[in-house]
Amino acid sequence: MNNIFPIFKFLQAKAAAKQKIVLITLTAVTGASTRNPGAHMAVAEDGSSTGSFSGGCVEAAVVAEALDVINAGKPREIRFGADSPYLDIRLPCGGGIDLLFTPVADRGIVADILAVLNGGSR
Repeated sequence: MNNIFPIFKFLQAKAAAKQKIVLITLTAVTGASTRNPGAHMAVAEDGSSTGSFSGGCVEAAVVAEALDVINAGKPREIRFGADSPYLDIRLPCGGGIDLLFTPVADRGIVADILAVLNGGSR
């Protein structure tokens, strides 16, 4: 399991700064991938981010997509790599990844998730 603490600490800090935030979850992999389903990345409205899915191949496109999700205010699923609508974004392994972009509307939920991850309850 990937280390999700830095992701949620980032989200918590950005939520505390009153920024809009997006949690991105890797939901499926086709072919080889550097990350497994369940991996996360987070993006804030200022364009800052934490986490990765490919070691640099798609992260800039993920941030751009996340900023669009922030503006739209609605979740979406996007495929990168093989069979993606983005013809210019390729993964070096030739595979594909499906990402779920979820805007976090309830900023308090991030603190609740961190409390549960730390073994407590909120």
